[in-house]
Amino acid sequence: MRVSRRAAYVEVVHRAHVVGERFIDVLPAVSLSDPAARASALREVLQRHAQLHAEMMRAVHTAHIEGPDDVVQAADRLATASTQVYLAVHAMAEDAAVHSPHFDEGYFKFWEALSDFTSLARRSIHHTQSVQQQPPQDS
Repeated sequence: MRVSRRAAYVEVVHRAHVVGERFIDVLPAVSLSDPAARASALREVLQRHAQLHAEMMRAVHTAHIEGPDDVVQAADRLATASTQVYLAVHAMAEDAAVHSPHFDEGYFKFWEALSDFTSLARRSIHHTQSVQQQPPQDS
């Protein structure tokens, strides 16, 4: 098994979980009754999300190098879903909104994309292991 591939996948999953876990920060922000305070709190959420997203993207780029294509595509869907959440929170901050169906949709797509990535990564690792464990063929 390529240790670097496994490490790249693990890093994507770890970084994505950190991003996803911080989505909870939206809840106290939108519960603020003052629109200006709500918008300010949502902007703080955006700043944290941007930092965490950047860290996740470094891991995604490493996964791109490791491949294979189906895992790369799943990593791209994960990155896109994270961006969709960011854009939804940005729109909420602009409007001092208390709810956004776009946030809800992005949130669920993010976790679905992470689940898909994890499944494909696991399958890729197991496939690599099984290919490496096969005895050499006699010519």
